[in-house]
Amino acid sequence: KYESIVRVADDDAFFEYVTGRPVFAFEREPARRSLYDVSSFPERVVLLFGSERFGLSADVVRRCDDVLGIPLYGVNQSLPLAVAAGVAMNEWARLHHGRRARTGD
Repeated sequence: KYESIVRVADDDAFFEYVTGRPVFAFEREPARRSLYDVSSFPERVVLLFGSERFGLSADVVRRCDDVLGIPLYGVNQSLPLAVAAGVAMNEWARLHHGRRARTGD
């Protein structure tokens, strides 16, 4: 049901490990579209987040299938990593589970 945590040596090893699975990165600046523009996530999608301080490297972002941003309003232009991951996973669950995720049915 849930993924296991796997440690890999470097970016190349990561992309080799997830070969055949779509990788969606979350980054503010190079985002291609908003998280809320996604109508469904592909099966077995990998959600990829960078560090709070440095984000993801340009090479990693380039290798991803899509790059999503989380729209923010007001003065703050970034979210803590745990919050961004929570927002993204909640949206994945909402879209993946449909009505049950909204109503608890």
